[in-house]
Amino acid sequence: MSAIDGQEAREDLLTLESRVCSYGDTVHYAAQPAVFARCEGSYLYDREDRPYLDLQMWYSAVNLGYANRRVNDALKAQVDRLPQLASQYLHVYYLKGSGELVVFCASLMGACIGFLWYNTHPAEVFMGDTGSLALGGALAAVSILLKSEFLLLLVGAVFVAEMFSVILQRFVFKYRKRRYGLEYAREHRVFKRAPLHHHYEVKGWDEAQVVVRFWILGVLSAFIALSTLKLR
Repeated sequence: MSAIDGQEAREDLLTLESRVCSYGDTVHYAAQPAVFARCEGSYLYDREDRPYLDLQMWYSAVNLGYANRRVNDALKAQVDRLPQLASQYLHVYYLKGSGELVVFCASLMGACIGFLWYNTHPAEVFMGDTGSLALGGALAAVSILLKSEFLLLLVGAVFVAEMFSVILQRFVFKYRKRRYGLEYAREHRVFKRAPLHHHYEVKGWDEAQVVVRFWILGVLSAFIALSTLKLR
């Protein structure tokens, strides 16, 4: 196609757009329409090699049904890179192929919801060490695969507090027992009982109070962890 034919084709396209598209529905409403020379990833580049990322272009392409293979390839590349764009906006590390982990995490969430349905007070089903350790291992594995190990400390703040309450209780008790004797160690425990939730039960909290308040803390910890995605 000659330069003259190309110019005529662009003018015909602009004329067609002016009839079927309202102002602002297309990237060609400017006085000097942008002519893209190449595409790379999520961006289109004009003849001066300036990058463009215009989502209204999708709407225009659907309305007009572009037959331009280069533009279609660029649009497909943009759709394929939407997860990367979200990661770039949130400053989150994007791991290619991590979509399978979404399915795995959704399965875990569904299983936990089913368990909690029958675990509400008065509970019909209880979870022992086998289930809790498996869930903890699954969360740890997912955080390692997503390169977000530190984030797990925020997401699982309640679990971390429970674990450290036991470690601290045993360490302090053994230290005071060796230094001051057994009776002193028993009378000066850090917690009335470990893990942490038993400490509040001994203090007089009802079991349902402990569970619901720990749920609230867990949800707040999850939101705090999500907020760090943008801060990072």
